[in-house]
Formats: sequence, C-alpha cells, structure tokens
Amino acid sequence: MSRVITKLFRDPEAASLAIKRLKEESLDKGLNLIARSDKKVPASAHGMKHLKLKINAREISVHGGLTSSLEAAGAMEKAEELIRTGLGLPEESYGYYMDAVSAGSLLVSVEADEEQAKKVSGIFRDVERDHSADAKSATFNNSSRMAATNSLDAAMSGDFRKY
Repeated sequence: MSRVITKLFRDPEAASLAIKRLKEESLDKGLNLIARSDKKVPASAHGMKHLKLKINAREISVHGGLTSSLEAAGAMEKAEELIRTGLGLPEESYGYYMDAVSAGSLLVSVEADEEQAKKVSGIFRDVERDHSADAKSATFNNSSRMAATNSLDAAMSGDFRKY
C-alpha cells in the first residue's frame, strides 16, 4: 500500500538537496514539488513536468506527477482538491501549507510504499537536521558575541542618554 510523505521546506537549498537525494536513491517516481509561480525552482527539479495554476488568488507552480492528474481532470475547479489529496494533506492543514508556499516555501511530496516511505522520511529528516544545524551554529556564534557586549551588565548611572 502506498502513502504520501510531504515536507515543507522554508530553505530552497534544503528542498533542492532533498530532491537530489531522492533522485539518487531512485525514490523520485511519485515526486512532486509545489512552489510559488514566481519563485525560482531548485536546479534538482529541472526536467520535471510542470504546470502553473491560480487557485484562490494564489499563483502556484506544480512540478511532477500531479501535473498529469491535473491535466487529465481537465477541470481547474477540481485542481485544489486534486492537489490536496495528491499531497496527502488533511483539509485542516492544506490552507497552512498553501499559505507557506505563497510566502515562498517549497512543498515536496513523494508517493511511496511502506519500505520506501521510511527511506523518504529519513532523507527529509537528515536534510532538515543538516540545514538546521548550520542555522543554529550561525545563530550561536552571533549570540555569543552579543552576550559578550551586553550593555545591561554595565553599571547604571541614571543618565539614559548613554544607553
């Protein structure tokens, strides 16, 4: 039985790396990418069939297998439902994900069987961990410098023009 694994990437580099790793592992059979229409798509997604749509005043670009389903349906009023079910998203979460896509995030999904689903989840988790570790180390360095020059540690003189 197949299921859909979906991940929202705020960082385009992380999405590109995830797509690249999925292709390397031959897990890209049911691969889909959804992005804002004016957003540059990662190089690893080039060559994927794509379709631009306008749904509820959102202009999105759909890449991958979902494009065939959308074209076969022919009716764009069913597009939103096809995308939601194709991504395996519940109705309650769909709006949140589309808002994030409108804000510039990239949504990557893969349809896979149970064994492949574990590999896909692992790839998504590894990419997220690697990119969040880079972000944390940069933040940690900045915060340590800020703590070293904390103006609140200085003696208060009562003259607030100095602060």
